[in-house]
Amino acid sequence: MIPRTHWHSGLLVLTLLSALVVEAEPGKVEGVQVIAHDGAPVGTLSQQDLRAIFSMKQKFWPDGSAINVFVLNPRHPIHEQFCRNKLQLLPFQLDRAWERQVYSGIGKRPVVVLTYGQMLRQVAQTPGAIGYLPSDVETTAFPVSVRP
Repeated sequence: MIPRTHWHSGLLVLTLLSALVVEAEPGKVEGVQVIAHDGAPVGTLSQQDLRAIFSMKQKFWPDGSAINVFVLNPRHPIHEQFCRNKLQLLPFQLDRAWERQVYSGIGKRPVVVLTYGQMLRQVAQTPGAIGYLPSDVETTAFPVSVRP
């Protein structure tokens, strides 16, 4: 019979190893990239600016042109990763911000796209557009760097 302390240690090691295997699954996206229309007057955004744009509070670029926001379905794993890693928000917090804007009559929700291809097309064809994609998706859209 295995002593209880060894059994717990073995269980802990097994749990940690299985967590590593789950994280290293092939096909898992390592990050999210922010993209913008090539005519959008932006190259770098602070995390605070990015949060204001995607929560639909900042409606115009610094040059006065309108910002057009595109997002994936709020239940999409990449949307969740974008919210957590780039905006430092939970997806439901972003959804609440959109609902407040719509309910109060001072704003609207962003445009929801269903696929990465649709995101690429919309951002490329819409002046002032901004969106996001998994880091491993190649794009001709203008990359936007985000600083803390």
